[in-house]
Amino acid sequence: MKNLHSLFVRQLKRNKVNFENATEEFISLAESISESYEHYESSRILIERSMEISNLELAEANIKLVEESKTQKLIIKSLKGSIKDISLDGNEIENDDILQISQILKSEIKKRKIVEDNLKEAQKIAEESLKSKELFLANMSHEIRTPLNAILGMVWLLSNTDLNSKQLEYKDVLKTSTENLLVIINDILDLSKISSGKLTTEKIDFNLDILLSKFIKTVAFKSEQKGIDLVLEKDPKIQKLLKGDPNKINQILVNLVGNAIKFTKEGSVVISLKLKESKPFSDLIEFSVKDSGTGISKKYLKNIFKSFSQEDASISRKYGGTGLGLTITKELVNALGGEIKVKSKKKKGAKFSFIIELLHSESEKITQKVEEQSLNIKKDLKGCSILIAEDDIYNKIYLESITEEWNVTIEIVENGLEAIEKLKLENFDIVLMDMHMPQMDGLTATKEIRNTLGLDIPIIALTADVIQGKDKCYEAGMNDYISKPFNPNDLYKLLEKYVLKNN
Repeated sequence: MKNLHSLFVRQLKRNKVNFENATEEFISLAESISESYEHYESSRILIERSMEISNLELAEANIKLVEESKTQKLIIKSLKGSIKDISLDGNEIENDDILQISQILKSEIKKRKIVEDNLKEAQKIAEESLKSKELFLANMSHEIRTPLNAILGMVWLLSNTDLNSKQLEYKDVLKTSTENLLVIINDILDLSKISSGKLTTEKIDFNLDILLSKFIKTVAFKSEQKGIDLVLEKDPKIQKLLKGDPNKINQILVNLVGNAIKFTKEGSVVISLKLKESKPFSDLIEFSVKDSGTGISKKYLKNIFKSFSQEDASISRKYGGTGLGLTITKELVNALGGEIKVKSKKKKGAKFSFIIELLHSESEKITQKVEEQSLNIKKDLKGCSILIAEDDIYNKIYLESITEEWNVTIEIVENGLEAIEKLKLENFDIVLMDMHMPQMDGLTATKEIRNTLGLDIPIIALTADVIQGKDKCYEAGMNDYISKPFNPNDLYKLLEKYVLKNN
């Protein structure tokens, strides 16, 4: 007989069952019951194991469910916050319904898209308006500066003739009035460059002493007319040869000193340059302009650098000007990396100051040579032939008169087409090209001369477009640029530069 299951054996013993005289049928029955016990035990173990595994899985599933619930709550909270941030109508979510949140998000995104489209359209209109403004200013620059060039040219020609005392007086009034008008025009154009972000700076070698000497000569006559002392104080420890933007430094000083002289009846105007810090490759220099003039009230000081701003309406009538000078000066100082400051009290004068960093120059000999050459100009270009493209009759007279003294031969045409035809038939040493002319402008003509005719003759632009004129000239293939109104000496230096270089 097989070994019976221990639980079944225990049951048989408890009931005092004896197998000694057991029949085969009984033994077979006992073995079947024992097998049932074994199957029961095996099933019990399997069920317990299954329950154990199920409990573990259930616990893990519960943990995952809790984590997913937390994540969902965070997502919903974030979505609700996002809706609040982007909502144009201040929508608030009352519950955590994902469908509601999704619908609101779609609605807000649609509204935001409309707003963005409107902003893009507004930006496009603003850009077109800016282009129109620039075109208008360029045209106005040309239309105003062209006759100004003729007027100042005629004044220059008058200066070289015999005039009686009364005529000299009239000539000086005419010159001063025209120069004042030019200052106003330049202020407006400078402000336009600043507002359109087109104010750029240079880093070129210059001699600070020569810059200051020329600057003093420029403003000295105004102080002499009013009997005001003009004093220049420069720290001897400041480097003489520097690298930066001398033109903007000069413009800043002209604006500040011009204002100081304008508002000072008696006393002095002191220009001071102090070395604040000397570095291995640069100097930190403090520039200041102090006057003993009318001063500025405390109330107005906060508005002193605003556009078109003057302390009261009588100032413009009494002293003239646009109220743009200090606005432009502030922007120029900022462009050079400085910050302008002002201290003043009414009837106690004013002091304007700023600190800028200027690099030390490494080109002492070159700088000195250039400066020295600029002071000695010969007035003879004998044998030079010049083609002039200019349509304004008064500027033609001016150009004919000044070039006649330089022993040159000239040919004048009225537009770019005529200039091209002349160059096909004759040889010239240099071309003076106006930019705005009928039939064909100077830029188009220059491109034709370079690309179609294949000529490398020097071409100098004579232009009244000072906003973008310089860049356009170089892009078209011109060699150099001079803006109207121009000084005859400046034009002569350019002619000399290119004529001597090619001969």
